[in-house]
Amino acid sequence: MHLPPGVVSIFGLLNNPEQDIQIFFEREITKEPRMSFHPNTNTKTIFLATKDVFNFLTVNGFSYQIIDIS
Repeated sequence: MHLPPGVVSIFGLLNNPEQDIQIFFEREITKEPRMSFHPNTNTKTIFLATKDVFNFLTVNGFSYQIIDIS
């Protein structure tokens, strides 16, 4: 993804035209109204509506899975 260690986020997926990265979300977090991400830098955080996160992934051609972690 051409990002420094510790900066990986959904926005880094734009640097992955091969779309060979698997994306997983833990089910409980998908119940929250918002998710937060670093916009490819650890010095800032942005908040997105959960539905917008999934829309971002879908519009950009990425699939994702929602999983249970116990």
